[in-house]
Amino acid sequence: MFGIRYNVIDITVSVVFCSHCSYSSSNMHPCLSLPEIVSIIQFYALAENKDTDVISLLRTCRSLYALLLPSIWSDISSLTPLLMCMPEDLWVVEKRVLVWDLSQSILGLIELIARYQEFKREIRQTDWPRFVKHAALVQRVGFQFRWKVLALPSPLAYQVLHVASGGGRTLLPNLQSIDFIVSEKDREHLASFPLLIGPNLKRLSLKGFILLNPEPAYSTLLLSFIHNLPRLCPSLTHIEFGLGLRGTLEAVSTALSGWSHLTSVHAPDGFSSDAFLHLSGLQALSCLHFGGILAANIPSNLHTPAFPCLTNLKMDVSLDVAHPVLKSIGHSSTLTVLSILGSNTHIADVSMWAKLTDTIANVCSSTSLHWLEICDTSKEYMEEVTMTGLKVHGNVIEPLLKFTHLRHLTLSAYYGFDFNDDHIERMAQALPKLQNLEIGNNWSLGQGRPEATFLSLLHLANHCRELNELSMTLDTHDIPNTSNVVKISNNNLHVLDLQYSSISEEDVAPAAYFLSDVFPLSSISNFYERLSSEEDRIVGVYWARVRTFAKVIADARKQELERVASRLTRA
Repeated sequence: MFGIRYNVIDITVSVVFCSHCSYSSSNMHPCLSLPEIVSIIQFYALAENKDTDVISLLRTCRSLYALLLPSIWSDISSLTPLLMCMPEDLWVVEKRVLVWDLSQSILGLIELIARYQEFKREIRQTDWPRFVKHAALVQRVGFQFRWKVLALPSPLAYQVLHVASGGGRTLLPNLQSIDFIVSEKDREHLASFPLLIGPNLKRLSLKGFILLNPEPAYSTLLLSFIHNLPRLCPSLTHIEFGLGLRGTLEAVSTALSGWSHLTSVHAPDGFSSDAFLHLSGLQALSCLHFGGILAANIPSNLHTPAFPCLTNLKMDVSLDVAHPVLKSIGHSSTLTVLSILGSNTHIADVSMWAKLTDTIANVCSSTSLHWLEICDTSKEYMEEVTMTGLKVHGNVIEPLLKFTHLRHLTLSAYYGFDFNDDHIERMAQALPKLQNLEIGNNWSLGQGRPEATFLSLLHLANHCRELNELSMTLDTHDIPNTSNVVKISNNNLHVLDLQYSSISEEDVAPAAYFLSDVFPLSSISNFYERLSSEEDRIVGVYWARVRTFAKVIADARKQELERVASRLTRA
């Protein structure tokens, strides 16, 4: 007997088959002839990415086999499963020892054992049927050479397959997406790439694990490969580069300029002015993520308006680069996501904040922008500079208050902001749909006590009823007594990060009572609990007490309210 049992919503489907009835539909329960029910079962079987559950299902009868087989083959990590569909006497697994020279790092020489599939004999016509049948179902290949447990086809095996298939057949005719992760030791596999591409390929992610000083032969091969990508896959719409190899800028720029139907571009290492000009005129481009570009690389003759259909823009650049890019975009653009993550080479001029927020307000539609993130310095920038008086003025937030549909807002300045309770109140009133709010301040630079107090939390709890994550630094002195104000509680907030907020022992109890009353379900954290100095550790202990006391008080208050409600119900 073979049985499978799944609970689907409120329906329990139980299928039992005799072992001699495998792949028979005559004994199948009638409900499983409905594609809708099979689709729901398939969804739950794949919920935890366990192919074994789906394989067990499709082995029960022909009807399920035909419906579920595509889900097994739609996403593979290499051609290995397909080769294993061919006769066992055709191929063999061989082990090879690869030596990886990382002597320039602390790792030194690394020996890796790679397992490759090789052919033992010529491929006959009768060896192809199962390979061809399942290869037609593959829609995505996620190549991660050498890091997988399964053996990989050797470079020679790809060539043998190509020749045996007639030399012109695409091995994966319905392939739509490739994630290609290569390293210097796997350069031979680049040659196999053209054998996989069919007319339906739309998405390509090309990333690399690169040595500090790769061999010239590898660099030449990789650059040539990138140059030829538009010819190999002319219908591409989604492209992602993440090679981390010096000298790829020209090749990436040439490739980007060769596609005219791109809808999504991810190039964190940047591209040339010519490529930038080309991308700015693409009518279908909706998502653009780039970095590594200086202000001098922004062409002055961008198309007007530039990026006409852009909805998602992420720039890992300094504010003085982001500013002209935004100015080139037409007014009332359709941007829904805008992220500026700063530079890791220098600190932005604080005067750029006012210019940037004004430009964002002029460019973006007040109803379309839902996600806004501005950081004037990359989080990797760790240089300690203790200059004072450079905080960003709180009025920079005023132009952004027009975006009433904003759900995510992150503002991070290296020298911090001088936001006070009035600034936060105006923000909370203007942006009632906020779900995530982060105001980052680097208070380790000695900028003094923050101006915003716990009263700001009261404003946010009152006006931003959908808020579920909040992160900011506050002054913990003079904590309001919530028993003296109108009852305000926000049960949606679950993450409260108080960053560099310091606290004294006498403020522990007032803070705990306040937080348990205003944000009863929140999880409280702060930066001091992650520091090691004695002074910081003591502050961390105080915050740990706040977290414990707040939970105890919130639980006690909840139980009391439940008792009162129970008495009223009985009355």
